[in-house]
Amino acid sequence: MTVQRTVVLQHSDRADTSISGSGVPNYLGAAAISPDGGSAWVPSKQDNVKRGTLRNGSALDFQNTVRAISSRLDLATLTEDSAARIDHDNASVASAASYDASGAYLFVALETARQVAVLDARSGAQLMRVETGLAPQALVVSADNTRLFVHNFMGRSVQAVDITPLTQLGELRSSTLASVATVGTDKLAANVLLGKQLFYDARDTRLSRDAYMSCASCHNDGSHDGRTWDLTAQGEGLRNTISLRGRAGLGHGRLHWSSNFDEVQDFEGQIRALAGGTGLMSDALFNTGTRNQPLGTSKAGQSAELDALAAYVGSLNQMPLSAARSSSGALTAAAQAGRAVFAAQGCASCHGGASFANGGGTLLADVGTIKASSGKRLGALLPGIDVPTLRDVALTGPYLHDGSAASLAAAVQAHRGMSLAAADLDNLATYLGQIGSEEVAAPAALPAGAVRCASERGNCSLPSGTPATVYYGADSRWVSIGAVNASIACNNSVFGDPAYGTGKACYYVAATKCSNERATCTVPAGRTATVIYGANGRYHLRTGVSGALACNNTTFADPLPGVGKSCWLR
Repeated sequence: MTVQRTVVLQHSDRADTSISGSGVPNYLGAAAISPDGGSAWVPSKQDNVKRGTLRNGSALDFQNTVRAISSRLDLATLTEDSAARIDHDNASVASAASYDASGAYLFVALETARQVAVLDARSGAQLMRVETGLAPQALVVSADNTRLFVHNFMGRSVQAVDITPLTQLGELRSSTLASVATVGTDKLAANVLLGKQLFYDARDTRLSRDAYMSCASCHNDGSHDGRTWDLTAQGEGLRNTISLRGRAGLGHGRLHWSSNFDEVQDFEGQIRALAGGTGLMSDALFNTGTRNQPLGTSKAGQSAELDALAAYVGSLNQMPLSAARSSSGALTAAAQAGRAVFAAQGCASCHGGASFANGGGTLLADVGTIKASSGKRLGALLPGIDVPTLRDVALTGPYLHDGSAASLAAAVQAHRGMSLAAADLDNLATYLGQIGSEEVAAPAALPAGAVRCASERGNCSLPSGTPATVYYGADSRWVSIGAVNASIACNNSVFGDPAYGTGKACYYVAATKCSNERATCTVPAGRTATVIYGANGRYHLRTGVSGALACNNTTFADPLPGVGKSCWLR
């Protein structure tokens, strides 16, 4: 077999209405080829990436963010028949399609709506819909054209539908003959299974209005959709969808690029405000105290369904292996060289430890990528970006919080003050693409003058009130975590094991205080430095600073309201 042509499904510029919308196809399902071989239909979702307060002046809403579509291909010319594209109203993901034996009818599974759309295959007109179980993701018509079989992914069943009235008599009716369980005892815990079912569903009016927006609409299989959304109307800005895999819910600290959620249950607000759902907790509970605000009164324990959703997201604790490594699973020569660059450049001071992220999720960093389109944080000043993990970075393009970097090399170059030789940049980008789940922890170089603070399994106590970078390892094998406050356990659980079979120790390098709050922090002439602002483990930082910088909330925003803060140089 050889590839004859790649057909690109184009962005649709149809008007955004209650029954149609613009956008680009995504999550393409398998093409359903007509019995005569002349055409094919490709089911998918359609992402309205040109919409948003910043982009076109219209805020994203429940029905004009993601919509389910089917795109027709002319197999004689190998082109898309754009005018024939079908917009499946009141659904956001068309997951599968199948013709009947005659080619007269097309069946399309609508995952979020728990339905199969039945279409006139020639005109594209919808004839009726068939009710299904949770998250229909596959379907096929029997050879004798009398049965439609539907796999309900989250219903854990295969549904047999009698379509004889339609295919034999032309009558717009069908009936379910049987539903066969596909799973005896589910491997998922009951609350995790419930959470996953909620994650894939939008038919439940508590989750979404008119069956449009499920969690899986943007995070299919817990991953990401590769899109950058305009969330300006939501008090944020341009935001690149983050994968949920390997992050174990709050495993890396607060959620999102701006750390604007401190519990998975904070999605209750997004369910209500963006998806148009009525919510998984009562209005009375939601409006108690500051619970209706992210970072407000805790929502955990107030709704069994919301807690189940959090349990499912928390269960996503496995990072993928790297597919770019050598056949033995080892780093390639270029990646090994890039690993040395990573350590020498101190990348682990932000992307550190076993998570290749900021250890406690308590740090917002301005590394030079924030711009006007980055918007705000919870409707206020955006002081920095949460430091993301690098473990699966090869799979999460486009890069940076706003999707503005098309490659890993471009993402590195976007960091303020970053200047690398071309070979070093290429090697570093290669290493980033091979980290995967295989790397034990983020490599670092132990600086001269580092102070020993604990042996392995001990506790490293740090100078009072001073952020420090803590190094863990032995010989020439070190990992580090930056902006640590007070103390940290010196063990493999926290840092990973950089020197297996060897006794290890912890060392620290404390940041240098340069001013109190409301004073001026001055970087020594001829140098650039990272300036850290905050107190008690809550910090905002800015990299590549030279000269003088005001040490106040106006410059950095306030990482810890009501507490006196300071600035330090690193």
